[in-house]
Amino acid sequence: MQYDILFIFILVILSIFSIQGSIIGYFGLIYCFMLCSLGAAKGIYNISSCVSGTSIRSPSVGTKSILGTVVCEANFLSGIITCVMAFGTLAKTSEIAVHYLYFCSSLFVGMCSYYSSISTGLICAVISMMDGKDPNVFYKVVVLEVIPASVGLIGFILGIVMNSKADLLM
Repeated sequence: MQYDILFIFILVILSIFSIQGSIIGYFGLIYCFMLCSLGAAKGIYNISSCVSGTSIRSPSVGTKSILGTVVCEANFLSGIITCVMAFGTLAKTSEIAVHYLYFCSSLFVGMCSYYSSISTGLICAVISMMDGKDPNVFYKVVVLEVIPASVGLIGFILGIVMNSKADLLM
């Protein structure tokens, strides 16, 4: 399970050098979807495994961990939005430069969402365990969940900016 991101990167490198340029953009969309869904699944799994154990001692932990789950789902939805927006443009053009641009932007959004979801899941799991031990600590450290969430948001915004430059290449 720990080598799945390495496997995806090997596929990325192989696809860059072995696939025709006119379909490379579609592979970027596939990688974006895979990375976003994998990151969201791992983040939610980390949250749920720690919250299920901690909620036995302190039942209020379950409601406080919703923020981390929402961030993981938002990262997944940002990847889906990127794929849908890019697919509409890729179907209209056959320019190789546009396909490489969409490949890079989709891969960037996917990687940012992947790492944002995993780090949010880990931080939310740790905060949940700390909250089970001392409920006063939660409001002091909940700000730490915003930092990895902003990584996913910045990746999504930069992906949109990169996709908007495709009109200049057509």
